[in-house]
Amino acid sequence: MSIFWRQSFGSAPIDEIRLASDAEEILAAHTFAADQSKDVLALCKTLEENTATAVLYRHLVGTRHREFVADIDARPARGFNVQGNTKLLVVPGFFYVEHPDIGSGGDVVLATGVACGFEVSRVPLRSLGAISENADILRATLVAETHPNVWLVSFSKGAAEIRLLMQQMGENFPANVRGWISISGIVGGTPLATMKFRSGLHRLANKAFFPLLGTSAGAISEMRHDHAFWQTDLVLPHNMQCVHVVGMPLVSHVQPLLVKRYQQLSEYGVNDGMSLLQSTIATPGSIYPIWGADHMLRTPALSPLIYRLLNFAANGG
Repeated sequence: MSIFWRQSFGSAPIDEIRLASDAEEILAAHTFAADQSKDVLALCKTLEENTATAVLYRHLVGTRHREFVADIDARPARGFNVQGNTKLLVVPGFFYVEHPDIGSGGDVVLATGVACGFEVSRVPLRSLGAISENADILRATLVAETHPNVWLVSFSKGAAEIRLLMQQMGENFPANVRGWISISGIVGGTPLATMKFRSGLHRLANKAFFPLLGTSAGAISEMRHDHAFWQTDLVLPHNMQCVHVVGMPLVSHVQPLLVKRYQQLSEYGVNDGMSLLQSTIATPGSIYPIWGADHMLRTPALSPLIYRLLNFAANGG
């Protein structure tokens, strides 16, 4: 029977209590300061992938973002009513039209927002469109938006469109956009896209394959982590609040759909199965990491967190 068995998970479950203890010892031995995430990332590249994930997680929740995480956790995970004082604009991710089951359309935020009295809307991005094309759609939407207190909530690739537009508009970014919540954001491209162009043969094959998916080689190329879009440091618009929700899975936590991608990305560093955590850390904002969740965030922790984050937005951050 074993020859017919298809691998479903990256590994069997491991002793996570021991792993957490080992991570604490490693961090204590190096005594990193809260603002030394680059040094922690450099250390993580020398560690086995599970240990690297545990060390980075403990650093984020134990030092750099400890107060922010504690503030969010202290907020109520229940309904409230903002009576339309804040509007949520959901910026969707890849395949949100073709595969709504993935969740990149942000339906959970739209529904929760309505229940809590927010005005809500989804930006009509092209589901398989290029980042540059969708950034133009986002620009037109924001310029036309008249609500005085808007929060963006992006999913996956939607974060890339927001980042690009911020870079393009600079100080002219609409002042009524007060905050941005990025959920599993691909904010700096991904090596998974870069791999599609690693040789002439790959480029030729994918140039023919991408149109079958309804997209193009140009659109995928803009998602490369070495693309020119992502080589400039992002500066957030004045007074904008920014929150990044990121999954931090061990090998054994990753769902079958993402196992191969997770393993490919592990060569580059700690990841969620689709993007590198170092890209998020390099982006301004507060980070809320979810232990054990991959890029898809299929965890019971998500729904309570959304209520708490919307409470955060409703109160101005």
